[in-house]
Amino acid sequence: GIISIWNIYPSDEKAELGCGTIPAFRGSGLMTEALREVVDYYFREIDLNSLEAFTEETNLKSISLLERCGFIEDRRVIDQSPFDEREYKMVVLTRTHPKLL
Repeated sequence: GIISIWNIYPSDEKAELGCGTIPAFRGSGLMTEALREVVDYYFREIDLNSLEAFTEETNLKSISLLERCGFIEDRRVIDQSPFDEREYKMVVLTRTHPKLL
């Protein structure tokens, strides 16, 4: 699998999280464990106020994973593909820095 922190916006005190797992390892708990470690590292070392994750609203497994890792639904947006006319209905989940809770 892969986990990335990108679209880092220091002036907005946030960044974006991306993750994916190959099918053979889905449901094994590895991504949950790894994601928790990466999120902890992000807040400890990068120290911005929030971390956002975008996922399609039909991707219930991704939403569940993010919720298990402390993310909560923040908003829903329509994202248009830069490659075609397709629109994606996205859920934006956010995790706030523990120091702000």
